[in-house]
Amino acid sequence: MNKIAIVSLVVAIFLGAAALSTSSIWGQGARPVFQSTIVSCGPSVNCGGFPQNVATMGPVTGKVMIYANGAVQVELTCNCRNQTFEVYFGSFTSGVFQGPSIGTITTDGNGHFGGSIMALNGGTFVFAAGPHSGQFAFNVPGVRTEFVTGFNN
Repeated sequence: MNKIAIVSLVVAIFLGAAALSTSSIWGQGARPVFQSTIVSCGPSVNCGGFPQNVATMGPVTGKVMIYANGAVQVELTCNCRNQTFEVYFGSFTSGVFQGPSIGTITTDGNGHFGGSIMALNGGTFVFAAGPHSGQFAFNVPGVRTEFVTGFNN
């Protein structure tokens, strides 16, 4: 075999192994069926009209991805080292957030989180089958909504 054929074979094996390992974790080819950007609460993003819902840990980058099997993955980077966030799923209506707490995430020493939401029962949060409508809210426990999912242009 020549060097190009060997490199091609190694790359094909690597990509195949990566696809299999990711598929088993996140489901169906590791391609989300829904994805939304995480944005900071503040003047341009009204998080229920509450004056305390103004992000203090920005700037933020990140996204929430939902897979066909209901698995949810969060990628978040902010000025929030070792911070635990309560994660809710629902919507702001009439000045109130309506929706349950679904679990928590905790950033590392660099203000980064990448992974699943730890459900209230200690497992991993996964959506049950069926339609769901809402947004994710990331709250500093007992204080305020810091970030939400939404559209960012």
